[in-house]
Amino acid sequence: MSIGQKFLILAGSIIFVAIVVASGTKLYLFANTLLGNDVIVRLTVDKDHLEMLRGEDEKVRFKTSVSTNPFCSATCTLKFVNIGTGEVLDEEEFIVRPGMPLEKTYTITAPEYGEGQMLYRFGTECYSQSTTLCHTSGKHTARHILITVDYNLNEQEKQTKQEIKQQLEERAQKLEGLNQKEQDIQLTLAKINQKIYANQLNEDLESLKTDVEKLTDDLFSLKDVWLVQNFKLLQEKINMLDQQITTIEIKEDVLNHSIGEYIVKYNNVIDQLNEIRLMFENIDPSGNEQILNQTIYEFNSIIKMLKTRTDIDVIETRLNEIKTKVESLSSTTSRKIILQKEIEYLTETELLCAIRGVCIENISIAMLAEQPSLDYAESCGKIATINELYRQIKIQAEE
Repeated sequence: MSIGQKFLILAGSIIFVAIVVASGTKLYLFANTLLGNDVIVRLTVDKDHLEMLRGEDEKVRFKTSVSTNPFCSATCTLKFVNIGTGEVLDEEEFIVRPGMPLEKTYTITAPEYGEGQMLYRFGTECYSQSTTLCHTSGKHTARHILITVDYNLNEQEKQTKQEIKQQLEERAQKLEGLNQKEQDIQLTLAKINQKIYANQLNEDLESLKTDVEKLTDDLFSLKDVWLVQNFKLLQEKINMLDQQITTIEIKEDVLNHSIGEYIVKYNNVIDQLNEIRLMFENIDPSGNEQILNQTIYEFNSIIKMLKTRTDIDVIETRLNEIKTKVESLSSTTSRKIILQKEIEYLTETELLCAIRGVCIENISIAMLAEQPSLDYAESCGKIATINELYRQIKIQAEE
């Protein structure tokens, strides 16, 4: 076989292969045209799932290629979307020719806080425009790829998360204890208010309830911060909660102490009322009727104040004023009674001296009246001595 013949055979083979390839592509596209697609879109990505730590960056590379009828190109539109937020991260139109793919690279960043999953969608939609040389239906063809991103905590953050969780649980327990203590105080004050109105204590209780309610709201508001797992902000908020808790604990202790003092005040008022009532019984009304009646009226008004639940401090002040008046009246009456006892004693001693010759040295009545202070017990003792002398004289006379 000559060289010329070999050349003709080789050339013919090359032409045959080209015809077969072109016909194959045409037949492939023809088959797709029958199916409604005369643009074949291929969309690939270097990785469709990412495992990341918080705040990390990762690059993702997409490649778009097309197959079209001969002498055709494809007009494409791409869109890169964050499915979770609905944000369109990129959107553009471009022209792709067979054998000349388009590559796009995006950087995906994991959130600074929390852990979870993000979803992204990269889509491309292409079509060929009919021209003199390009025979096409112009039908659009689309392809999409879903990218999943899992972002997690590192070991230090996992430990911090557990510590923060424990702190939140402890604060929740403290809040429960503060609520219980507030309810106990409220019940105690309710019982006190049944007998007497404790104005200042009730105001202090309202202030305490406001603080506890705010603490409750602030604690529950941390749920949103916990969900995004902003541990730095959570720690700052917990420190603020601790300040609120300390303030409430001090208020509850002070209020409990004040309630104790209030109860003591109330009991003292009751004791003083009973004491003053007994003092009234020993007052000689002669010469003191007007002052005594006025004092009794004021005393009864205090009892009415108790029934109408007047503030205990007001009652205590009024009661001290009345007690001073009653003590003055009682002091005057007591001196009169003692003088009567002393005069009785002097009279009996003079009589004893005159009848029996048993004489006891005494001061005169005039001097007795000038004495600055007299002792009731001493006067009663003198009378008892005289009575004992009379008893002994009577025994001797019978013998």
